[in-house]
Amino acid sequence: MAKKKKPDGPKEYTLKHDGGEYKFKLSAPSSVAQRYSIVNAADGNQIYALFAALGACWRGPGRPKTKIATFKFDFARYGQAVFDEMHDRGLEVDTVVEVAGEAFMLCLQGILSKEDVDAFADFTAAQSEDLIG
Repeated sequence: MAKKKKPDGPKEYTLKHDGGEYKFKLSAPSSVAQRYSIVNAADGNQIYALFAALGACWRGPGRPKTKIATFKFDFARYGQAVFDEMHDRGLEVDTVVEVAGEAFMLCLQGILSKEDVDAFADFTAAQSEDLIG
């Protein structure tokens, strides 16, 4: 009988900044309500929703110091603060947006149907130009 292959663990990401790099993984928040609130924030400002997802999903070194509780769980304001923090650290927005999009996709899990999630799955850094101008 063939051995079952263990599923791959979470993907590791690397983001370069002025002083070096961050290596970390993404993992969706365990709270469905929190994931739903992040997805819902995209109705107001898509880029802030992506950065809220990044802050909520980041596991490992370099995690944003910004805390969601500071903003009374207003994920649009939290995303804005994460955006500012990433910029202040010397990370280029275009570099981070793609990883933030993957974090957002993790937040969609269990909220939307597979077809809806697949429709979002083609998010690329090129599309970020439409979001940030």
